Amino acid sequence: MKNFIYFALSCFVLLNTACHHDKCCVPPESQVYIRAQKDSVSWEANPANSTVQNDTITIVGTTTNPGALQETLVITVKYNWLGNYNLTNGQAVYYTTAGQSAPVVRHDIDTLFANSLNIFFYAPGNIVGSFNLKFMNALPSTKTISFLEGRFEIPLHK
Repeated sequence: MKNFIYFALSCFVLLNTACHHDKCCVPPESQVYIRAQKDSVSWEANPANSTVQNDTITIVGTTTNPGALQETLVITVKYNWLGNYNLTNGQAVYYTTAGQSAPVVRHDIDTLFANSLNIFFYAPGNIVGSFNLKFMNALPSTKTISFLEGRFEIPLHK
């Protein structure tokens, strides 16, 4: 009888400690992503077309929302080492298209904002980092679009 009580108590403790309900229903974070707060709203893009050519890294994020315009964010830097890169005109662009057509609206980097890319980790075929970008559309209005608290972990293709 004593062995049965120990066995039952052991089973009870094991079953109660084996499953943590607060963690069992949270899906794991994707290992490939580009995310940011686009004008204070969560934004995520597919980084499938990101490349490295010699010492130039091009990070491309494209959204695929059915029934909506396709959004593309492109950041290009000449890689020197890990750390912060201050981005200037021509190093980042954001545009929308209707499918695979020419850009409907193109936004260039706002040169009055401290646009930056920070590379935390780089190895052949993989890059991890963060970014803060602000874009401006000069025509037909001076609308700005911000990508703040951006982060990415992406594979790089040659």
